[in-house]
Amino acid sequence: MGTLFAMTLPALVVLLCFLGVLDLLRTRRARRNGDERAKAQMGGVAVDVLGTVFQPGMRHKREHDEFMEIKQDDDGDAAPPRSRVDLEAGVAHIVVPRSPSGR
Repeated sequence: MGTLFAMTLPALVVLLCFLGVLDLLRTRRARRNGDERAKAQMGGVAVDVLGTVFQPGMRHKREHDEFMEIKQDDDGDAAPPRSRVDLEAGVAHIVVPRSPSGR
């Protein structure tokens, strides 16, 4: 009977809760010993795992959020545009920057 319970979703929830409590106790002990940067991490992981189990569509959102965190916006040198295009008149004004040597 114990093996059957160990293979069920309630067993996963019980295990994650137990590990969360252990992580919380470890964090409190580390803070008492002077480590101010210590923080509990298991709670967030447990919520992510259970959220993925019960809402598979959230995986796509999480992956998108992770991608957006590392995505960089490299839109040129952030200088004002030197050239402009007038689509209605069909004219493009292109300004070629001078080279540093002054040629």
